[in-house]
Amino acid sequence: MNGHDVCVLIIRYLLCLLFPPLAVFDKSFKTILLVFLFALCGWLPGTVLALLICMKDRNYYKNGNSG
Repeated sequence: MNGHDVCVLIIRYLLCLLFPPLAVFDKSFKTILLVFLFALCGWLPGTVLALLICMKDRNYYKNGNSG
């Protein structure tokens, strides 16, 4: 991971904490809607779901499966 990737990762995790649906904006509409509904139920469920989705993507790209 280069410096730009780390910066993007930090911004994404901050978005997970502040406004979870915005952290998954590049995913499918269903994912955004699900995170939004979880966030409506409470800040913690939406944040946890957004963090899980972001961590899953990070592991996917870290393992070299992006191509």
